[in-house]
Amino acid sequence: MKRHVFAILNLSESMPSGGEPVVSSVQLLRAGTFQHGWYGRIQINADLYDALIRNFDERARGIDVALDVEHQPEHGAAGWFRRLWTDPDGEELWGEVEWTSKGRELVEEGIFKYLSIEYDLAYVDESGVLRGPTMLGAALTNRPFLKQMREATINLSEPDAFAEGEETEIALTDRESAFLSETVRLREENARLRAALARQRAESRLAEAKREGRVTPAMEGWLRELAELDDERFERVVRTLPVQVVFDEMGSAGEGEV
Repeated sequence: MKRHVFAILNLSESMPSGGEPVVSSVQLLRAGTFQHGWYGRIQINADLYDALIRNFDERARGIDVALDVEHQPEHGAAGWFRRLWTDPDGEELWGEVEWTSKGRELVEEGIFKYLSIEYDLAYVDESGVLRGPTMLGAALTNRPFLKQMREATINLSEPDAFAEGEETEIALTDRESAFLSETVRLREENARLRAALARQRAESRLAEAKREGRVTPAMEGWLRELAELDDERFERVVRTLPVQVVFDEMGSAGEGEV
């Protein structure tokens, strides 16, 4: 299932000279649970960000990821994504866009002001490998779903507050350092427990589907991955699978049992 989630566009880096490309940062997502009119409940969290970034870096789609106009790729690209990252708190997903002249004109003239990301929670590549949450693209739009995003700006001299690689040294007390370390440990433990619970639920659902005769051994691998990634989609897929009837010999050969 493809999902469209909307964000505000932010042009934030200095204007290049000498024909160099215009590159700026855009906010794509913010963490939370949202109710969408088409897709129902949408969960946006660090796990989703990690998968989107990993599959972007690994070029899971095998092509460059484009910024379209109103989700109509046949009209040409407004820009091309060069990288993805999260803000320091891990609450927001950001992307770096290299703008085409068309995209820059649409933004600078105020024709489009917002951004809509498009991703597939259970993307399968051309080799049949389930890659999980994968960014398919994004588009300029004027009807955002997500609110309270960073406001758009056409001031190209504004510094980017969330550029990857920027570091600010902050002196912490021993107590603050200990609290920070404990917070990181608890987040890692929480992620580990959530992953273990997802695996346990997946195995339970697979076992039930196998008892019903809906899952063959050849299907177990990719269904297990799907169950861990997206419970709802796994349930929909399993419900559509036919019951498998296995015509196997019963008894020993030559004894006439069927």
